[in-house]
Amino acid sequence: MFRGYAKKNYRGRISTKNKSLIAVLMVALAGFGAMSAMAQAPLIDTSVVTDNTTDSRTDGAISLKLEVDNDTSVEQLEAFINPVAPTNVRFLIASNGPDAVLFYSAPVAVGAGAQWVQSPAFNFTLLAGQRYEIAAMVEGQADFPWGLTQLSENGLTAFPENGNPTNFAAPTNLGESNGVVPHFRIFGSAQAASGPVAVPALPFFALLLLGGLLALSGMRRLKR
Repeated sequence: MFRGYAKKNYRGRISTKNKSLIAVLMVALAGFGAMSAMAQAPLIDTSVVTDNTTDSRTDGAISLKLEVDNDTSVEQLEAFINPVAPTNVRFLIASNGPDAVLFYSAPVAVGAGAQWVQSPAFNFTLLAGQRYEIAAMVEGQADFPWGLTQLSENGLTAFPENGNPTNFAAPTNLGESNGVVPHFRIFGSAQAASGPVAVPALPFFALLLLGGLLALSGMRRLKR
């Protein structure tokens, strides 16, 4: 009786070291879970170019001209803008030839000053080989920083051929082609030949470590 009880009690224990590691991982998971989806790296970030300046627009935007090599699922957009006063921003995706509005987000309230503005979460598929116009439409006046350098990341190419859409309520004047790249970050996943490609969010790695630790603990208990 004593042996059976001692053996059962021993095998059921988790070492102090493993308990500490599990506690650390659980705290990390809680912290990561509190983060937004933006912890994931963007598919493309056009703010990395260094030849920057700004231009002002009223009741409109300086739009990004973008082409994708593979079907790409867009889940969120970020734009760097500088509103002169508190206002609203709506995110636009339009086809570029023929020019037509494909997606127009709900308004996002923002304060005055230079800032990254996030769109609401959504899901929209950019089709391979197609060119699109993407904009953060501002109700009122704002400055839009931009660069001059073409940039390609993860099968997405941003061209220095901006548009100037107008009319916050119902965007018009689509399809213009000028010479700059406004500052945008695009989040989602690009479909490669072997399947979807995206940068994993941090909680994935924490879950992987936790699963490995629990599996190792189980194997040690079985051996004993």
